[in-house]
This record gives sequence, C-alpha cells and structure tokens, in this order.
Amino acid sequence: MGALVAPATPFASEPNTLIHARYPTATLTKIYEDPKNKTWVYQVSSTNEETVLAAYGFAKSRSGYYPILLTSTLAGKVLNVELPDYPHKFGWQAAKPLFLQQYQDKTAEKINFGQTIHAVTGATVTAKTTAEKVRELLKLMQQLPN
Repeated sequence: MGALVAPATPFASEPNTLIHARYPTATLTKIYEDPKNKTWVYQVSSTNEETVLAAYGFAKSRSGYYPILLTSTLAGKVLNVELPDYPHKFGWQAAKPLFLQQYQDKTAEKINFGQTIHAVTGATVTAKTTAEKVRELLKLMQQLPN
C-alpha cells in the first residue's frame, strides 16, 4: 500500500483554525507537518489545562478523502476524534459523535476495527478507514518529541 496523498483542494477548515476553535485560549506549536500527505500535528498548551496533542489528517473511503481531527494526551490516549467538514453523501454515519466516542481513552494498540471499534450501518468502509487513520496518527504522535 502506497503513501496516502490527499486531494489538493482545501476543505472548509484549516487545522489550526479547527484546533483554536476547540482550545481558544491555548498556544499551538506545530511539531510535525507533511504537506504531501496533508498531515499536521500540534502541541496544544494552555496555562489552565493539560498540554495535549492534536493531529489533522485525511483518510479515504469509497466516496473519497475526508478530514480527521484527533486530540490525545501526551501519553497517547485519545481525548476526542472528529470528522469535521465530512464532505460525502455516503459514510456520514461514521462522523456522528455516538460512533466516534468509541475512541475515547484508547491507545493505538487498543484500536482494532471489528473488535474494540465497531462498524456503523451504512458507513462500514468509512468506519474502518477512520480506525486505521486514527491508529496511524496516534503512532505518529507518539514518535514525536513533546
């Protein structure tokens, strides 16, 4: 399987804009950038809250590419997963908070589609590719210096 090359067309929200919307008083420090594969990782620091990591990347379903925003603790536990600006007619069920809450408190090793992450009717491929991308992003985040 080759490297994922996301589409050149931008989505409605840029990574730093999305992250600032969720952490308005935080300072963002970009610690990783791969423009070719459209992947960014930020350290999100605030005097009031715990420092977290936020990653923004793209996964591909049958309908095409879609963005994923992942926040985790420095120890690698998922805090939140979002599919912001989900652009497709099919697979949208996997963008619902009820489905995405399955990721909370899991580490990369605990994200296994069909076992710890369950499919959602009407969005099996999107659910699977989301799980794969979240696991990939978590592993990347753990390799980076904090």
